[in-house]
Parts: sequence; structure tokens; C-alpha cells
Amino acid sequence: MVGHFSAACLKSGNARIGDDKKQVRTVNVDDSVFQFYDENFSQVISKNFMIPLLMNGVKVKMLADSGATVSCIGQTLWKKIGAPKLRWAPPLKGYTNNTIEIKGRTNVNVKIASKGTYLPVIVTAKDDTPILGTDWMDRLKIGLTINKINERTSETSKKELKRTVEEYSDVFKPNNQGITPYKASILLADGALPKIHRPRRVPYALRDRIESELKRLTSEGRLEKINIAESPAAWACPTVNIVKKDGSLRICGDFRCTVNPWINVPPYPFPTLEDILDKIQGGVKFTVLDLKEAYLQLPLDEQSKNCCGISTHLGFFRYTRLPFGISSAPATFQAVMDEILKGIPFTTCFIDDIIISGKDDDEHLKNLTEVLKRLSTHNISTKLEKCQFMKSKVSYMGHTLDAEGIHPQEDNIKSIRNQRTPTNITQLKSFLGAVTYYSRFIPSLHPRCRALYDLTKKGQTWKWEKRHQDVFNEIKNTISSHDTLQLFNPEQQIIITTDASNDGIGAVLLQKDQNEIERPVMHVSRTLKKAENNYSTTEKEALAIIYAVKKFNEYIYGRKFNIVTDHKPLEGIFDSKSGLSSIASSRITRGWS
Repeated sequence: MVGHFSAACLKSGNARIGDDKKQVRTVNVDDSVFQFYDENFSQVISKNFMIPLLMNGVKVKMLADSGATVSCIGQTLWKKIGAPKLRWAPPLKGYTNNTIEIKGRTNVNVKIASKGTYLPVIVTAKDDTPILGTDWMDRLKIGLTINKINERTSETSKKELKRTVEEYSDVFKPNNQGITPYKASILLADGALPKIHRPRRVPYALRDRIESELKRLTSEGRLEKINIAESPAAWACPTVNIVKKDGSLRICGDFRCTVNPWINVPPYPFPTLEDILDKIQGGVKFTVLDLKEAYLQLPLDEQSKNCCGISTHLGFFRYTRLPFGISSAPATFQAVMDEILKGIPFTTCFIDDIIISGKDDDEHLKNLTEVLKRLSTHNISTKLEKCQFMKSKVSYMGHTLDAEGIHPQEDNIKSIRNQRTPTNITQLKSFLGAVTYYSRFIPSLHPRCRALYDLTKKGQTWKWEKRHQDVFNEIKNTISSHDTLQLFNPEQQIIITTDASNDGIGAVLLQKDQNEIERPVMHVSRTLKKAENNYSTTEKEALAIIYAVKKFNEYIYGRKFNIVTDHKPLEGIFDSKSGLSSIASSRITRGWS
């Protein structure tokens, strides 16, 4: 049922919402304060509010109505947000028991303030004021109040954090000793012979800065001058000199010219974003430690030093520490850091960025203390100005993490949103690469981008048409109203929702939180292959389920889970009294292989 109930009507002044709990974020609306909160809180409400939000990237104002059990929009607004696919929905009755004519039910991307998610909505035949009902209030954790309470770290935790940082202050100071007791080895393929390149000419305006940096690296023992005539085993490549945002200079060897093609890169398993999120799942606050010139803290063995020579206008040098640009450097350094941090709860790293958390401040501080202790023991230094301590929100691997879940980093989203219409394949591939990195936040991204992907195919003539521009604009709008994804919790119920279209297949992994509200963990999708375009609707829907189960295998293996599909005929697959045709059965069977 949708509409007002007198006991809950906001206009009557009788409405009360929940219990008094801590509120964590506020957004000003009209003359009061509209708030997100952890659970529920009590507060008498005297009137309704028109709540501004983004729906599928379109600005909308909805009437927050605690007497409405479902959220509704009219068919005109439905068309304005892109007319997403409608599904059957049961009849609705209003608060006067009148029947409300509906067109169906669909799912939309909703973003309010920095909170985004994927929500169901009823589409009505009549274009009344859009209603934000209690179903959305529960999912968005929305309440209304006049008070604002900021989340704070306790004074005791602050003092303990300060004491811990002071105790291990050596970790935040320059350290030229190098990481102990580890040494990096560069393994070359058989037949590798030393190559020596002449130095490249450099701008006169940079020469003083290059000389100053070479002097610094030499004085710190990270670089040493060599006589190339007396070093028959030495390699030497020209340098690439990079001016960083802060004006400092980084000297990198262009090892592609010399040793990189001959290096046997160890097949080390880098942690994925999923691995990192799994490690910190359940954490409330986060600490991020940024290692200072990470590679250059790891000593090289004697033989490997010869592989890392550079040629400059001041002569030849060789690195004594692992330099930037060596193809095996990321895997080598990751392996060392994994070994050093092994066994610390709520702690992991991606190369030179360490992230630490805990279920509460005490556990967080305990884990942070252990990390700093190990960094100190192994002579590893960090860049204090780039470290973040016990923050409720941090940036990590191009994402923003907080207790609610994971969000795309706003700067990166802004960059995508501001991209101009591509004029060639290179620019289009750059755009697709950027949005694909955030594909977990966008439902059915790849099928929706099919027209753009087709333009990048080999032999395809570049012709940008209106349909390409429409997709381009739609994706930019969608990524602006992205979901907030919760971190996967193995203790929570798992739900997989799948869908198929003529362009592709997609799925979303959902979990019910402590309030029994379904929240997305990850979206996946792909376009259909040429042969799959000939599949029947039932076969495509079945293929979507197979695809989803394979993609989410690491989450669902050994666990019970529910699959939700809007394709009724699929039930026949699980009906022992009926079955598929032999052709359809063989196709679906092949899908599992």
C-alpha cells in the first residue's frame, strides 16, 4: 500500500522515527537539516520536505513521505530518466483505499549528497509529485532532525595515537640504511648481453636540478659513479627526467632500451582491490601509510647493480637500490612488503601504500602499532605529509573508503565527467578505460557501451554518430550517480540478480545488512559474443546466470546464495517435470565449461 496513514502522517505532528542514535552526515534542505544516520533516531517531525537527488543522472525533487511504503514516480519522469525496462508489479492502493494505476516496476540509480545506491521504484500512470517512501528511507538510511552530531575520535584514542607516532618517529624520518635484511635480485634470461647507450641531451633549464638530484642520490648511497670502461658487465641506459607536481625532479632510467626485455619477471600475485577490501572488511576507521621513495629503499645484490646503470651528461652511474622503471620492481617490492606485514589483522598493502583498520579504535591502534614496529625494525621510512591516520574516510587505489563501503574517488569521477567528446579511437579508448576501472559501480556497463566498443574494433572506420554521443553522455551521467558499494561480508546473506538484453548480460552481487536491507557489493557485465547474439531470450537469461556465478565464484563458493531473475521461463530449467530443448540444453551446458 502507498500513501498516508494518519498515525504516521507528518502533517499531524504525531510522527516519530526510530530511536536516538548517532548521526554521521548532514545535508541542508530548506530550513531544516536532512540527515543520514547509522540506525534510527527519535525526533518529532512537523512537515514534509522536498528532497533533491539525482535519479539516473537527472536532477529530481521527491516528497519524503513516511506514510508511503513504496517510492513512486510518474511515467513522464520515467521517460525523462531514460525509460528503464519495466517489470510487473502488484496493484497499489492509496490512503483512501483508491486503486492507483501503475505501469510497472524498475530499478534506478539514486544519488543524494555523497550517498548513492541502486533502488526499486514504482512507475504510475498519473504524473503526481514523485514520492520518496519508507522503502527508500530504509535503504538510504534517511531521517529528519534539527540536530547535528559530528563523528569524532575520542580524546583517549588521539593521545594514544600521538604517543604511538612519537614512539616510532624514526619511521617518519629519512633513512638511508635500506630495508633489512632483504635484497632484490634481477634475473636475466639466457643470452643477455650488456648494452650501453649514450646520454640524451637535456634542457639547459633542467641541468642544475638534474645535477643536484644525482648528487643527493649519490650522497645517500642509492646511486654510485662508475667507470664504464672498467665495468664490462655493466649496462647503461639514458634517463627520463620527470618534473613532479611539487616542482621536485625524479630521475628514471629508460630501462626499456637495455635490460627490461631480458628480465625474467617473477609471476607474483598482486592483491586485487577485492583482496584488499576483504582484508579490511568490518573496519570503522582507516590509516594509510605512504612509503617514501619505496623502491629506492630496497638494496640490490651485487650482480643486479650492474643491470641498473644509467648514462647522464655527468657520466655513468649505477643504482645500488631497486630503481623505478625496472620491469620486475613492482613484483619484487610487493613480495617483500607482504612478507614484512604478514599476519597483522586488518592490514594490507598495494606496493608502497599500506592500509590499516580495526573494528574499533583500540584494535586499530593495536594494528597500527604493530605495523610501525615492523617498519622500524626493517628500516622502512614513510612520507609523513602523505600519511592519513584513523580517518573515517580515506582515498586508496583510486577509490574512497569509509565505514559505509567503497565509492569512486571524486577527483577521478570529475575528470571522467569533464571529458570532451572523443574525436578519434585513441581518445575513445582512454575514456572507456577510465570508466571500465569503475565498472563495479555501474549496472550493465559493457552492454550499454556496446556501440562505443564497436567503434574501437580493428578495421572499423571512425564515424561518430548521435547514438554514440547519446551513450557517451549517458555513461557520464550514470557514473556521476554511482552506487555506494558495501564491503563483502561472509556472514551476510548473498543475493545475485541477473539480467540479459540484446546487447549483453549483467549481474549484481547484493547482501542484506543488519537491517535486512539489500545493498550492492559489485556490478559485472559483458557484451554478447557473435554466436551468443543468436541465442533465444531464455538462453541469454540463463547465460547471464552462468556468467554471474563464474564472476562471483570467490564470494559464493561453498556458501548458500539466492539467484533472482525476472525471466519466468527459466524456472522450467529447475523443474524436474519439464526441461529445455536438446539444443538449448547443450548451449547452457557449454556455458559452464
